[in-house]
Amino acid sequence: MRDASQLHQAEGAAELAPHLEEIRIGAAFDRLDWAAGFGSFTGLGGEKLNAFRTRIAEDVGDDAADAIMAGFRTILTRDDLPSPPELADTTVTDRHHFAVLPLLVGMEMWAAEGKEAVLGLSDRTLEAALCGAVIEDQTSDPWMQWILAERAELASRTLEAFWRVCLERSLQCPPGLFGLKGQETLGHVAGGMAITLLWDFPRAPIRAVDGLMNAALWHGDREALLDLAAHRLAGDDPGDERLLLWSALAFHLAPDRFAADFEDRLSRWEDMSWDVIAPILLLALGGRAEGWSFSTRQAMVLIRSLAPRFEDAADSVENGRRVRGVSEFARLIRACIDHLAADPSTDAADVLAAWRDDPRQPSWHDAFAHAAARQLRVRREALFQHAGVAQVVAALDGGAPANAADLQALIVQHLEDIAGEIRTGSGDGWKIFWNTEVEKHVRPKAENICRNALLGLLKPRLLRHGAVAKPEGHYAGSKRADIDVTAGTLVLPIEIKLQMHDALWTAAEGQLQRLYTADPLAGGRGVYLVFWFGPTVDLTSSRDGSAPPASAGELKTALVNRLTASARELLSVVVIDAAPPTSDSGRKDCHPKPRTSRSRRTRASSAMRLSTGGSDPA
Repeated sequence: MRDASQLHQAEGAAELAPHLEEIRIGAAFDRLDWAAGFGSFTGLGGEKLNAFRTRIAEDVGDDAADAIMAGFRTILTRDDLPSPPELADTTVTDRHHFAVLPLLVGMEMWAAEGKEAVLGLSDRTLEAALCGAVIEDQTSDPWMQWILAERAELASRTLEAFWRVCLERSLQCPPGLFGLKGQETLGHVAGGMAITLLWDFPRAPIRAVDGLMNAALWHGDREALLDLAAHRLAGDDPGDERLLLWSALAFHLAPDRFAADFEDRLSRWEDMSWDVIAPILLLALGGRAEGWSFSTRQAMVLIRSLAPRFEDAADSVENGRRVRGVSEFARLIRACIDHLAADPSTDAADVLAAWRDDPRQPSWHDAFAHAAARQLRVRREALFQHAGVAQVVAALDGGAPANAADLQALIVQHLEDIAGEIRTGSGDGWKIFWNTEVEKHVRPKAENICRNALLGLLKPRLLRHGAVAKPEGHYAGSKRADIDVTAGTLVLPIEIKLQMHDALWTAAEGQLQRLYTADPLAGGRGVYLVFWFGPTVDLTSSRDGSAPPASAGELKTALVNRLTASARELLSVVVIDAAPPTSDSGRKDCHPKPRTSRSRRTRASSAMRLSTGGSDPA
């Protein structure tokens, strides 16, 4: 192996030997370009520079390595370096200029000596280095930042000359015009000339226009940019994709003035592929970040423009990566819906309600219904007013509930009282939920029969509160909850499952919250009630591999723990222990014996929250 490496080194040295002087004075661009491939262009100083030279020497010997390292420095002093137009020409024709990489290596070596060493180089060298850095996307290097900051006029003149050639030759993606949002120094230079270039090249390729618009938007004169956008939109060509970009830009800069124009153009645009529309939407929202961020006005316009054309769709994933397409539009629409759900304004409420009730958009119905319910809660909290004395007195006296949270607390307390009586009462309350033969329990009754038996126990307790409980309440999307409790304009859905039901572990959020609590009158709240029949009855196992609960108390804890944080704020879980007393149901350890004064104290604390403006617990 040693002989082979020595032979390879000798061959390399022999090949370069006739050109060492040309290399040493920086004239052999092609040889230096080859040598530049041995290392990184970033931070070439100290040990890193020595390691770079060592790698070259291992390939061509010490003499050639010394000549190459000298050439990297002396190339910066030459007067025959390529000009910005020449470098732009090689870029447009998809060619590589041999001077670019050696220039970048040389600039890193000079940068190790400090800013003054770099700024002391000739204008021609700095111009060539600037263009080379843009071509190779090395614009964040310290020496580049020094030139942009200290020689801004030279940088602007150089890059404008470079970009003008690219635009004149209709290059789709001029190097350096994209990704400027986080590059303040280069962005400032680019933004200052972007508006001029947009004026001078109205028919530039669409991606070039997009890059210039974003440069001007992030770092240019926004008032001048808006004037240019208005000028472009005055000369309408319905098939020109650039005008859709200009409309998106104008909408971002002046949403009230240009919302109708943008909505109309986007709604009528035929090519709705994601690759075409994404830059337009990003421009309308004023950013290129992964996470969407927009105003309420923008969210409304995007919903009206996109929701009629795209159905709700799950993300499509291939090889661990999300596939862009219809699911991307659905993701954006969902983000708009979520934004409106967090906005307490009347406008947001009206839009959500209108789309929730629109039969022409069935795939979006549940999303808008759920958002409308969430928005109702946000709006209620934003418009909260302290309860009057009469309301507080009524709540303390166990009267009618004052809001959805109060109704929920009332129903949960009565259900827990019923559960306590079934567990610890002197009678055989558990038997109404079982099929029996000669005083022997055989199997639990069907879910609807258990529900009806529970209703018989619950209804009398609600009379003094002015509340009514009935089976199968109707909710959004023709869905039906097992029990529907109403008190005036307030509604509370109760979803019931037996311990052996297939959806035992998922129905709280997947059914109750998603389908029923979306009703605006429910305020997003609901009760998930489960019947426990003891460990001897089949229990649907959870899919997380956890041990099955052995008592009603353990089942309740497990169900609550599975809820998301947001669901816990709005949903209550009640487990009724209907296990026969002879079974090992763990009753003594499940719940304390209820006290008759507890209901009054719970309602009193709810009323006090009304008077103090505190948060409502689930």
